[in-house]
Amino acid sequence: MTIRNLTRGAVILSGLLLLGGCANNAELERQVAQAMTAAQQAQSTAQAAQSQAAAANQTAQQAAQRAQAAQQAAQQAQQCCNNTNEKIDRMFRRSMQK
Repeated sequence: MTIRNLTRGAVILSGLLLLGGCANNAELERQVAQAMTAAQQAQSTAQAAQSQAAAANQTAQQAAQRAQAAQQAAQQAQQCCNNTNEKIDRMFRRSMQK
């Protein structure tokens, strides 16, 4: 549910209560106040969820950057290993020629 939907629901509920005419003014005001409180709590919860989602997104981006750095380091290590193996092979071939 979005904040807009919750606010609309509170307004619609208030309108229905006004049109119902069954409750006295004090009861109606109490119910409207409850609806508005519920809408404010929902908005607060939605804002908290949004900030948590932003923090999670930032953490995910940091993890992706670290994974990319690890991938690059692994590729460099593999290239170094390949170079070392080539050197060893050349040295072996030279020793066999002598």
